[in-house]
Order: sequence, then structure tokens, then C-alpha cells
Amino acid sequence: MLEKYHRILFLPLLIMAGCGSKGDAKKQAKIQDTTYQVKYKLFKEYALCSCMKYAFKDDTIMQNDISFTIYHQITDESPEWYKSIDSLSKIAASRIEPSQIADYNGKKPRLQGCITYAQGMQLDSLLRSLDKKKSTPQ
Repeated sequence: MLEKYHRILFLPLLIMAGCGSKGDAKKQAKIQDTTYQVKYKLFKEYALCSCMKYAFKDDTIMQNDISFTIYHQITDESPEWYKSIDSLSKIAASRIEPSQIADYNGKKPRLQGCITYAQGMQLDSLLRSLDKKKSTPQ
């Protein structure tokens, strides 16, 4: 009786082992895709911080924040990435328009503008182009 259960349990393991090479390639591709997604997300977060740095330049909000150092350490990418993102973030921050609603006395929605930028297509395009440059042999 016990032998019958061993065969039932062993059969799926045998089938899975036979498919191992296909599964490993798929698993590796999924890991690489996940790694890219995580890195991409981290750079979008970095871009948000960078935009805030420029949008709130006259404020003390960013003076004691260590986020930039942390993002540099965990993303570990070439300085070109950070310079490019910082340049685009500076432009995005400068383009934040004052509110047209009279009650807000012309104040700018700086945080909202930076969030919109960090989630936007222009940043996506920049990240894709930086990644493409990196993967292109020179």
C-alpha cells in the first residue's frame, strides 16, 4: 500500500524533472524581468525625489534627507543615469504651473507635479533609452 503512494508522489516529480530545462529558462527570464521591474521602479522613485529637490529648492525639506545616497547604493548604475534623470527632473520641476484657482493665490502644486512627472511617459522613455544604451555593445 505504501509503495502505491510512493509511485503516485514520484510520478509528478519525475515529470517535473524532465521539464527542468524549459522551466529553468522561463524561471531565469522571469527573474531578469522582475529584476528590471524593481530597478525601473527604484529609478522612478529616485526621479520623484530629484524633482522634489528642484521643486522645493528654497525649502528645507530635502536638506537632511538621505534618499539620494540610498538610491545610488541600491541601484548601483553609471553616473549618466543619475545625471540624465536629474536633468529631466529639473525641467519637470520648472514646468510646474501655479494653480489657476483663485483660492490658492497662485501657489504651485509642487508635490502633485512631481508625482505626475515620476509616473509619466517622458521619464519612462528616458529610462528605456538609458537601458537601451547600456545593453548596446560599444
